[in-house]
Amino acid sequence: MWASQDRRPGSGPFGPAERPMSGWQSLPPDMTDADAADWFDRARTHIETLPPKVRKPTKKAGGRPTS
Repeated sequence: MWASQDRRPGSGPFGPAERPMSGWQSLPPDMTDADAADWFDRARTHIETLPPKVRKPTKKAGGRPTS
């Protein structure tokens, strides 16, 4: 899915050029609302196939004493 979007003129990585965010994609500015809606539907369908995110246990406060 992402590879086909990368080839679309005007699309590309999201974020600053020197540090783009992995897993995020910019859509071309000339993309129609209908095309964007179709793209979002395909993205949601893909996301639904992924396993749920597992939360990491919270870290307990520790370290140096404050007093």
